[in-house]
Amino acid sequence: MSLSNPSTPSSRPSLDILPPNLRSLATSTFRDPAFRPVSMSRTVTHSDAGHTLMGRTWNTPSTIPVLVSFYRDAAGSSSPEYAGGDGDWDATVMADADRGRAGSDDVEVELDEEKRLEVRRFYVFGHDLNAHPDLLHGGVVSCILDSGLGGAVGMALRPRSRSRSSTSSRKGGLGVDGEGLSNTNTQNPRLEEQQGLPTYTVQLNVRYRAPVRTPGGVMVRSWITKISLDGRKIWAAGSVEGPDGVVHAEAEGLWLRAKAKL
Repeated sequence: MSLSNPSTPSSRPSLDILPPNLRSLATSTFRDPAFRPVSMSRTVTHSDAGHTLMGRTWNTPSTIPVLVSFYRDAAGSSSPEYAGGDGDWDATVMADADRGRAGSDDVEVELDEEKRLEVRRFYVFGHDLNAHPDLLHGGVVSCILDSGLGGAVGMALRPRSRSRSSTSSRKGGLGVDGEGLSNTNTQNPRLEEQQGLPTYTVQLNVRYRAPVRTPGGVMVRSWITKISLDGRKIWAAGSVEGPDGVVHAEAEGLWLRAKAKL
């Protein structure tokens, strides 16, 4: 499930919370003002029934003692204040050449590494999530990719302020009022009826490339690659990276927003 209701911490975290070998990888993100800290997964929700895995079960000194998340709007966004809730998308800006490039029902988004919407999450692991001795279980790697990509989907679906005007050049990339779909006064009934609906992972393909040693830490990067015109299907990609440029795993996935009840 995507994370669509993050909160903004009152201050930026310190690099000191990370192990020394992870700090070099994290420095650019921690110090880049374009990446804003957000709270994801650590808060148990839905009357003590939601997000319990990361919020409670794996929130211990011997499992995942540290989890820090950052979010960057796509280049050209107006970087509005964070707001909870699900998406508020206006698909009327999509009827351009990018529809043909991505298919009649899908629109590709900004993929340039320096410009795209991106979520970066830093995990520190203890010894109690191992498979082989001192190696993180592959299922945990898959889980943090699911969580990271879902986080990017959730951030992309957040509402934008209606008072702002569109600054997009209509290139189909994420970058209009934060996440690439204009918030004009024109409303799309198909999207309005989806407000407040949950989004679920329906497919996640993971490629394992190198084991993650414990205790230790990694960075999970995730971004949106494509959306459907009606806003119900969202594709995302991401990677698990360690110090010295090691890529431990990569993933691609599809998220689906539930249908509105008639």
